[in-house]
Amino acid sequence: MEASRLACDSRLAPSDWGAAWIGRARPPDRAAVRARVSERVIMRVMAGVSGVAAPWAWPSALFNPHRRGKLRRINRYRNPLPMAVSVDLIDALKRCLRAQNLTYRELAARIRMSEAAVKRMFSRRAMSLQRLEQICEVLDVGLAELSAEASRGRKAMALLSEAQEQALVDEPTLLLALFLTLNRWRQDDVMGHFGFTPAQWTGLLVKLDRLGIIELMPGNRGRALTARNFRWRADGPMERYFRHTLLTDYFADPFDGEQDALLLLSGSLSVDGIKQLRQRLEEVAREFDALLARDATLPAEDRVGVSLVLAQKPWLLQLFNPYRRSRGA
Repeated sequence: MEASRLACDSRLAPSDWGAAWIGRARPPDRAAVRARVSERVIMRVMAGVSGVAAPWAWPSALFNPHRRGKLRRINRYRNPLPMAVSVDLIDALKRCLRAQNLTYRELAARIRMSEAAVKRMFSRRAMSLQRLEQICEVLDVGLAELSAEASRGRKAMALLSEAQEQALVDEPTLLLALFLTLNRWRQDDVMGHFGFTPAQWTGLLVKLDRLGIIELMPGNRGRALTARNFRWRADGPMERYFRHTLLTDYFADPFDGEQDALLLLSGSLSVDGIKQLRQRLEEVAREFDALLARDATLPAEDRVGVSLVLAQKPWLLQLFNPYRRSRGA
């Protein structure tokens, strides 16, 4: 019976059974044990998506020889392919890629795969744990966040409500917290660049969570519930605040730095020409979003805050009005 129990202990190789019998077995390699535990925990995180068990309930069971045999029997039926990633998680990865405007081609370059291989991997919904971890690293998303996204399965907000925008306008520090969260600032970076205490920063994240703009995750990490390229409401609280307050601040200083650019253009276009111009501006906005997503994983000190103002409308300078002929003349 004892020999049978030793044979079932996955920590011992067959050559060590005799030594273990007389109490002189070499201790198992700690790195290997940690690797096995990590693999099982990751598998339980994925299984937790479908309600099998909570991930934090499993590590202690892995070292219980009586429950370990039970786990093997459970896994034999619930995880016939233990290294396969659940479909829900892969769908969640797709949503994260779309939210960050990251294409399969860009992802393939980051994880050193061909674009065709990446497309095949997602279309077949077949992915190893190692590949999952690689992609999560590119997206700067933890497994717990990904699991939460998989269980949620809802679309990211493309537009904030009137009340949400007003709350941001009323409290500038809340607007700053949202900006930092959307741009993947970690708490250590925030503490190093801004005068918040950890308690103040936590309080701001809690407010954003209660407003339904972010989801507060462990370690004071905020997961944005908005799309990466969400837009402010037309003539909403934020747009009005920008026109009345921030616009003069934006144009107060000259655009003469190496990273500055200001193009003031005017002319006469057909209706079709105006429509084409607007489409081009939207393309620039999408490219800006893609660059933000690409650089989001860089350290905070390697990034510079940049704002674009893209606008067009039929307009004539007011100083020209005195010279216009009245329509009735």
